Amino acid sequence: MSTQKQHSLSRLAQQILAYLRQHRMARQTLEDIAGWWSLGQRLDRSTAEVKAALAELKQGGLVVITQGRDGKLRYRIASRQIESKGDGSK
Repeated sequence: MSTQKQHSLSRLAQQILAYLRQHRMARQTLEDIAGWWSLGQRLDRSTAEVKAALAELKQGGLVVITQGRDGKLRYRIASRQIESKGDGSK
C-alpha cells in the first residue's frame, strides 16, 4: 500500500499498524487488541471501532488474518509490510 493510501487510514488503523510493525511476531485477536488498546493507550476504544480499523488494514493488504487452534481469528502484520518504513501516521 502506498504512503498516500496509508495516510487515508483512520487514526486508529494507523496506530494498530504501527504497533504490529513494532511487534512483528504478534498474533493478536480482536479482543486482545481492543483490551490492550484500552489499557495501554488509555483510550476508550470499543471492540466495534477496533474491528472496523482491522477491516481497513485487511482491505489494504496490511494485515493477515489466521485462525488459531482455539478457533479465534488472529491478526498480524502482512509480510510485505515488515520491510516498509514508517507507519503512515504522520
